[in-house]
Amino acid sequence: MIAHLVLFRPKASLDAADRERFVRALEHALSGITEIARAHVGRRMALGRRYDVPDAEAYPYAAVLEFRSREDL
Repeated sequence: MIAHLVLFRPKASLDAADRERFVRALEHALSGITEIARAHVGRRMALGRRYDVPDAEAYPYAAVLEFRSREDL
């Protein structure tokens, strides 16, 4: 299994309708890419460790995409 981590922040200017479209587009992409074995998307949790402090505010969301092989990735 290979995991691909994506940290992101949606644009602050997105209104509720744009955010809903973003979520639907993300769900569509994740379900439509057959090479993705499993996916998790949600808020990041900063645990107070040195490595997670600098980006916790810059990128409050994370997507973890899992693939079966390097070729699938």
